[in-house]
Amino acid sequence: SIPLAALFYLVVAHAVGNSHTAPLFAGFTFGYVCYDSLHYAMHHRSLSRFRLLNRLKRRHYRHHFGDESCEYGVTSPLWDFIFRTLRTRNMPDAW
Repeated sequence: SIPLAALFYLVVAHAVGNSHTAPLFAGFTFGYVCYDSLHYAMHHRSLSRFRLLNRLKRRHYRHHFGDESCEYGVTSPLWDFIFRTLRTRNMPDAW
C-alpha cells in the first residue's frame, strides 16, 4: 500500500540519511516486486519448463496443501533451513 511504502521511506530516510534513501528504497521495492511476481507465478503459471522454479513451486505447494508448519520459503529454502522448518524426508508430498 502507498501509505505503508511512504512510512517505510520515511523510516529509512531517518535511519540512513536522505542521500542513501532513494537507492535503498528502490532496491527494496525491486526485490519485493520480484518476490511477489515469483509467488504469483507459482500459483498461477505452469513452471514445468524451468527445473529450479518447478522445484520451488513443489516446495511451496507442500506448504499450502500439505503441512503448513513447514516450508515457508517461496524463493529459497534458506530461511526454512535457518528456522528449522524444512520438510523432513518422511513427510509425503501434498500433490
